[in-house]
Amino acid sequence: MIQYGYAGSFNGSSSIVVISDSSSISDTFISSKWTVVMWVKVSGKNTAGNALMLFNTVPTRFWIEPNTFEIQGQIKYSDNTSDNPTSGLYALSSKWNFIVISKNRDSVDITLNTNKTTISVQNKDGVDPSVFRVGAGSSTTEFLNGFILETILYDKKLTDSEISHIYHNPYDPVDYDSIVLWLIGNTIDTSAGTWYDLSQYKNNGTLTDVTKTDISRETLVEVLG
Repeated sequence: MIQYGYAGSFNGSSSIVVISDSSSISDTFISSKWTVVMWVKVSGKNTAGNALMLFNTVPTRFWIEPNTFEIQGQIKYSDNTSDNPTSGLYALSSKWNFIVISKNRDSVDITLNTNKTTISVQNKDGVDPSVFRVGAGSSTTEFLNGFILETILYDKKLTDSEISHIYHNPYDPVDYDSIVLWLIGNTIDTSAGTWYDLSQYKNNGTLTDVTKTDISRETLVEVLG
């Protein structure tokens, strides 16, 4: 098991990770089954929302709403229709949040720490995400103000037991062969401007104004009690 010690630090105004022209990521989001797992800490409010990730410039995207810190999103489909799921789940400010967004045909499960909600959506093909962004949204004002320890993209819907395992064991994901993208803080190389992907697809991200921060003394699973 990999020991965590670092996270990516996002400044809320210009920090972004960009992964371009990835056929493995494109194929995942065109399909009707995928899961994104993230460990995120929000440092403060951002007037346009703390963006988590954007799958395309015609966006499927998720963010933390700027006033209430509710997890919200938009899912765009190939026929140009969309859904706008709101979770009723609220991230904790200045603490680590375990966020899972999992789509399975006509539903989306959003998990925040140990709470989960299921939202009905359309069962349609997604939009080809020619660009995948982490920590930024669809405009120049939608940036994460905080930290990302880990981001995992799966080409399937995770089960509750798989999600529970990842929650209790950061940096020890399940079913490696189904992972399309796996970014952890330890693989940030600021000198190379790269966040290296640990999946078999090597979907390395290009950094803009993202720094590497030591979090080895922090407690991730503090919500367990």
